[in-house]
Amino acid sequence: MGIYNRSATLLDFLARKGEESCGYFYTALKMYDSYLYQQLPSQRRTGVDLNCVRKRNAAEMEKFPHPVQRKDIYVKKLKDDHLHFTNDGCLNEENLLQVINELRSHNPPVLNRVEADKFLNDAHDLHLRVTDLLNGLVNKGEEACGFFYAAYKKLDLLGYMELPSTRKEVVPLPTKM
Repeated sequence: MGIYNRSATLLDFLARKGEESCGYFYTALKMYDSYLYQQLPSQRRTGVDLNCVRKRNAAEMEKFPHPVQRKDIYVKKLKDDHLHFTNDGCLNEENLLQVINELRSHNPPVLNRVEADKFLNDAHDLHLRVTDLLNGLVNKGEEACGFFYAAYKKLDLLGYMELPSTRKEVVPLPTKM
């Protein structure tokens, strides 16, 4: 099955699951590929509001459940992983530099130059700089935390897989009897 068929199958499945599932899909897409997300027809601004939800009539709106508020999944995940990042040394100087560079070069930047310099060059030890970075990302909110995880996963997949919050996500395969 080709990539287009798999994509169509996924989108069809999400559409059948409902608006909430579609919302989670769009949130994940925005977190992991904001450029692609911004290229969607529903996100481009052409002088006309293209938001499909607003264009539905009342009868169509009755068919769909009201969207739920987006949960701060990545903020909670970062809070859960905080001790692992600060105490287990998964962010050494090199990884910290790479993650901060990824967050600075993101469009739009997650960290500005002053923030990045603070986390890289502050006189504190590595432990305190990582703690400050994580606290700063939590204060910035869901998107910043999501971009952090995307950058960390890209730079250190094995380290990402060892995070407590990631290990919780893994569902063991059933054993054959």
